[in-house]
Amino acid sequence: MRPNVGLINGYKLNRRDPWHRVAIGRLYNRFARMLFGVHIRDVDCDFRLIRRDALKHADLRSTSGTICVELVRMMLDLASQICSKPSRSDVRSSEAINCDASSVDPRK
Repeated sequence: MRPNVGLINGYKLNRRDPWHRVAIGRLYNRFARMLFGVHIRDVDCDFRLIRRDALKHADLRSTSGTICVELVRMMLDLASQICSKPSRSDVRSSEAINCDASSVDPRK
């Protein structure tokens, strides 16, 4: 990671989700761009690499899925450069979607 980059944010290559999930994702990204000035390809991609020094200054307040938008906006406010890199997206299974914390074995 270059020294001036505070965050590498992934974006999904060949997204293989159902059409309605793709549409909702595009809409969410569009709102993030319009409302918060977050101009990255996929603000909600689960792949992120964050420089520890930049994260030390974070004062994140969100407790929901909007924390991704808040994190990226905060990094921009701290004048960190953001780099986007492709990330593979696997097909979701119903088992993965319906998994909750009570069904996860912490020993694995």
